[in-house]
Amino acid sequence: MPFPLEGKLKDELLRLSNHISKYEMFDIDDSVLIPRAVPEETFDDRLKKIQGFDVEELKRQCIL
Repeated sequence: MPFPLEGKLKDELLRLSNHISKYEMFDIDDSVLIPRAVPEETFDDRLKKIQGFDVEELKRQCIL
């Protein structure tokens, strides 16, 4: 302890520190408690799957 403690304050601090040390901390985002949203496929993603269809070329033609 960085400072001297006595009596009930010391007992309470030790009780709380023992209670806290029982539990491991974890990142809730890494747990399965929060469901992950599946990213939706965009229209461009669907077009890129078509063989022989150049999405980037079509975008360049539309910009010009």
